[in-house]
Amino acid sequence: MLRFHVSDPSPIPITTIMSHRLWWCLLVVLTLVPASLQSETWDEEEGVDGDELIWPEEGIWLPTQNVTNSERVASPVCKRETYNGINYFTSPDFGVADYPNNFVCSTAAATLHLWVVKFVSFDVQPRVQNRCRDFLRITFPYGRRKNLCGLLQGRQAKTIRSNYLGVYFFTDNTITRSGFNISVTQEKNTCSKHISEDRVGATGVLSTPAYGTVDKKVVWCNFRILTNAANRVRIDYLDVSVRDSDRCKRDRVLVDTYGAYRFPTYSSYIYCGTRNVTDLPVSNKNSVLISYKALQLPGSRMQLKYTIV
Repeated sequence: MLRFHVSDPSPIPITTIMSHRLWWCLLVVLTLVPASLQSETWDEEEGVDGDELIWPEEGIWLPTQNVTNSERVASPVCKRETYNGINYFTSPDFGVADYPNNFVCSTAAATLHLWVVKFVSFDVQPRVQNRCRDFLRITFPYGRRKNLCGLLQGRQAKTIRSNYLGVYFFTDNTITRSGFNISVTQEKNTCSKHISEDRVGATGVLSTPAYGTVDKKVVWCNFRILTNAANRVRIDYLDVSVRDSDRCKRDRVLVDTYGAYRFPTYSSYIYCGTRNVTDLPVSNKNSVLISYKALQLPGSRMQLKYTIV
């Protein structure tokens, strides 16, 4: 039975959210993948808020969701299993038979640390006329996503890291292949913090590690500031100094005023380059999430001050 998780921190009315999600489920077969997709390469694009089925809280893997057309009697399933502390997500009948046509499944996870995704095996129908007909879509914070199809192996099978992952598998009604097996593990960040503070007027300062103090090429730090339901979180200032890029696709700082782990664009702010921000709004609920991702360079940093109000 298809189950939808509709718990939503969004300011948008729940009826609007549900209509977006039903639109995705019913019309996903019409979704066009950009013509620039290569069957053995990656394509990154901006997503559209509202097309995701799930809003996980930290550390929770929601039930895999499966959709098939009315002609199918038995419903195939994507599997999510754990062996020796490693999560595996596989296409239907992986290792036994090809995946079915006309199929959609999804899962998601969120953490203050990082999920690390590796492609153990990946063989999905190659592109046809510059379009991926079957594809695995991985969504990231701030509406960004990657669509994958074809054969991924060797250097094409890149490792993915993110604090939030939405994983969607879609097939059309033509060719099928053996499918995919991906592994997902959690990687701890020493700089990620969960701050819980209920005293009105309490303040604090959050900073990223100094250059050379973290044994990582890329520094990831995620912060969650949580207060009681009656209070709000105000960010008094935010200092950012990271590499600048178009739409902040390299280094970036994300702030979500609803405490949503996927950082939807309608409640999140993104910064890169050198910025001193003093006009962030007070949180819409009793939680704020901040995510810092930057190449470890001299001068790269983030600092913010918050107050409970």
